Amino acid sequence: MDLVKAILIYLVILGHSIQLIGYKSTAPFWDDSLFKAIYSFHMQLFIAISGYFTYFSLAKKSILNFLKDRFCNTFIPMLAWCVLAFLVQSLIFKTFSFTDLFSVIELNYWFIWALLLFSFITCCAKKLKVDNIYFWLISIPIVISIPFDMFWYPWIKSIYSYFVIGYLVAKVDLSTIIIKLKKYNTLIFSASIICFIIYPQNAFLYITPSSIFEIKISAFRFITGCLCSISFLLFVYFIYTKLLKQNINSLLLDIGSKTLSLYLVQGLFFYIYTVTIIPRYPKVLHNNFFSFLLSIILFSTFYFTIFLLNKNKGLKKILFG
Repeated sequence: MDLVKAILIYLVILGHSIQLIGYKSTAPFWDDSLFKAIYSFHMQLFIAISGYFTYFSLAKKSILNFLKDRFCNTFIPMLAWCVLAFLVQSLIFKTFSFTDLFSVIELNYWFIWALLLFSFITCCAKKLKVDNIYFWLISIPIVISIPFDMFWYPWIKSIYSYFVIGYLVAKVDLSTIIIKLKKYNTLIFSASIICFIIYPQNAFLYITPSSIFEIKISAFRFITGCLCSISFLLFVYFIYTKLLKQNINSLLLDIGSKTLSLYLVQGLFFYIYTVTIIPRYPKVLHNNFFSFLLSIILFSTFYFTIFLLNKNKGLKKILFG
């Protein structure tokens, strides 16, 4: 699973490079084929994997220890990087406002807010002894129906169903599921391609979040996310078993174990880039090959930054948990 996570976090950086550096966050990036391919599944699969590991974490820890672990290793690092982003922004613009700090905390790292919320829901289900498939199926329309617009909640609720799927899959044997899905790989790949081809701009969760009033587009996005995620997993599984199983690079596994750290570091970089560079240099210079090379450079830089920061135990604890 670390190999899958390593590729996914690279796709996060590539997607942000295309959107924010290539297109300077202007409208045409929605129609970019590579961008659309990435955003049709990558965060959905990421949260499904988080749900998968949440199950095993709660199986090993008490609810209190699990929540403590989430607070220390997820919330505190996120808060630290938000404060760091605020300080850098304040130095650049020579302003200091607690309203700006709150805004940075609210607007950054929506995926982590999602993970924290879903973890809390899971703990409640455990505590109330309703951790069963009926509770999880009922919880999906409830979470989607809540009319709350702060802290990226419209986006957060749009990926909740994938967390539920990952959590429930953990209760069965994943390898068995993959073996069964391999029998239908041609059908799954074909359906994924069709969904990609007809994927409309308003299917992006950033444009049309999941809602009981947007059932049709929400259902299409959900089906596409599931199909593309499964296709991606089957593809990586094939590459791993045929080419990498005996020669898997320890670096890839280490990257996979540091996806949260990479997500935090890239979040700071792209936030500062968005508020400083884009307003001053809005000209679009997009080229997918350029974005690909740039994303590799950024990915390597972020990883090396984490390596250096981890050498200090105090910084490691605060910044990465």
